[in-house]
Amino acid sequence: MSALADQNKKPCNKAYENLDIALLNFDKAYNTDHSRDLRNFTRKAKNALLKAMNALEDCGCQDALSAALDGAIETKKVMKATNFEDALYYLSVSRGYTEEAMSYLTDCILEFEIRYEAKVFDTIAPVKKVLLAPDIIEEKPPNPQ
Repeated sequence: MSALADQNKKPCNKAYENLDIALLNFDKAYNTDHSRDLRNFTRKAKNALLKAMNALEDCGCQDALSAALDGAIETKKVMKATNFEDALYYLSVSRGYTEEAMSYLTDCILEFEIRYEAKVFDTIAPVKKVLLAPDIIEEKPPNPQ
């Protein structure tokens, strides 16, 4: 059971890392004054989003995958923007989708952990019941004589 949990959790963790990298690059892009730097950081963010999307497919978190795709689409608009203000606008939209993907992924990871822990609990619950049975037996009050 643990190997299965680790196998499913690895892609989710990899997606989380890449979404975080994308957000960091979006922040760097947003804080620059040069359109060339803005495009370079946006390109790095887009690459991180694409890596996250690949991992999200294996992770199975469709809502996060959809939001990451929307974010990647917006990065194309950043690259094609004809002025700096438009590029910043599309950058903020793309960052918003990436934050949404991160939120969905966090929910998926939490849901997975809850399901995994519930399955583990279900497999050990009968053992716990047997082990705890002596503690559950009620004692009879002493017989007054």
